[in-house]
Amino acid sequence: IQRKITLEGVLSGEYVPDTLTLSYRWRNKDDPDPDGEQLAATRQHLRAHPEIKYVFIDFPCLPQGERNAKDKIDFFTQLPNMYLLYLGTSVLVCIVNREYMERFWTQLEAWYSFRKGTEQGLVSTPKEQRRCTIVCVHEEDAMFEDDIPNRWANCSVERACELLAKPWVRVYDPSDKVVQLKELRHLEFHVRRFFVKKAAASSAGGGARPQTAPARMAEQPATAAQPTMADKVARI
Repeated sequence: IQRKITLEGVLSGEYVPDTLTLSYRWRNKDDPDPDGEQLAATRQHLRAHPEIKYVFIDFPCLPQGERNAKDKIDFFTQLPNMYLLYLGTSVLVCIVNREYMERFWTQLEAWYSFRKGTEQGLVSTPKEQRRCTIVCVHEEDAMFEDDIPNRWANCSVERACELLAKPWVRVYDPSDKVVQLKELRHLEFHVRRFFVKKAAASSAGGGARPQTAPARMAEQPATAAQPTMADKVARI
């Protein structure tokens, strides 16, 4: 099933009740779950949460292997927007071994799963509102159930970028770190802008309006130049 996931829907919590995204470590390149352990954990979670109707797992949901022209378009359109899933749906963090704690993509996904978008940008989700469920498949890895929230639950954007840039956080393609961390900082701006535009639209639709314009604006002649973007931001 194809669904359109939008930033507006993500920030409004539209997808949390019925959509689950799996965050997990691929066991090998050709088969991310050769023993079926992560699939079994996902099934168990779904049985406990019958309200979930849609599940996103990257291996079957993104085109793999040899890609035709359409597959390439789909893949390179979806991949840069994966953050929307981890930021705006319920997330199941499935840990089979400690490698989950050492990889760039899994740690970035975990960090997103503890965030929510507000007027202040990406902030920590209150504990009672968290969308993330952590499952440790093997008993010896149970300590990671606490380690993940301890590391990421209250971690700011700047601190997350600092930690994820560390050399011990491994990634196949080092350029992924540069691109994704740059995009993460840009996302802060987009989230704030969304709420500013939403507030402006609400005001224009009948919300509270200032009774008088600032004097310096009222004194401008009719032929004054159009305000710059900086002027508009200052007014907001």
